[in-house]
Amino acid sequence: MRRTRVYIVLILSTLLGIGVVMVYSSSSIYAWNSMKDSTYFLKKHIIYLMFGFLAMLVSMAIDHNTLKKIAKPLFLISLLFLCLSLVPGLSREVSGAKRWIKIGGFGFQPSELIKVTFIIYLADFLSRRKDIVDNFYYGVLPMLITLAMPLLLILLQPDLGTAISLVSIAFIMLLCSGMNLGYFILAGLAALPALYVLVFRVPYRRARILAFLNPWADPKGIGFQIIQD
Repeated sequence: MRRTRVYIVLILSTLLGIGVVMVYSSSSIYAWNSMKDSTYFLKKHIIYLMFGFLAMLVSMAIDHNTLKKIAKPLFLISLLFLCLSLVPGLSREVSGAKRWIKIGGFGFQPSELIKVTFIIYLADFLSRRKDIVDNFYYGVLPMLITLAMPLLLILLQPDLGTAISLVSIAFIMLLCSGMNLGYFILAGLAALPALYVLVFRVPYRRARILAFLNPWADPKGIGFQIIQD
């Protein structure tokens, strides 16, 4: 167990280090041109990392049995915030998507909160129903309904990236729980028509997916990131 924790810390530290370098590399010129401080976004990023580190220490100090007791309330509160993000006046629209809630001078994305609370709730759900996790009506169906609630609200924002992230989280957790692989295959096949509509029937998403075919067609827009890579 100790070795596993060491590996996790090493992997996390490596990813954070790469992230810090990437943030500075991608933002320094813009920060200098707009704010005369090439480290402006780097400093903000480091501050956020410090808050994240403190949050990690707090979460490590919380007993998992305590988390099990509050798993459902946390998840329901997160769903409430997701609903509020769609309410005019409470939400803030950025680039056509209502992903932010601003209360006073503080703003946050409820979709980021739901990622954490969903993991806690699903872990509790699987621990309580581990003996019937392969039962469609008592194991699979309740989980699908639970996943569908935040998924629908996130897609209404719209935020397809976070929705896919949430589905991926659920897939990995359920796979580790020992759920029958056949359910995943059936769910994937059933989701293909919806995925096609969500991606290829929306012009800007379709353009992002197909940009790799000819990124030079729009070098300062949709193809910019591919060209830089």
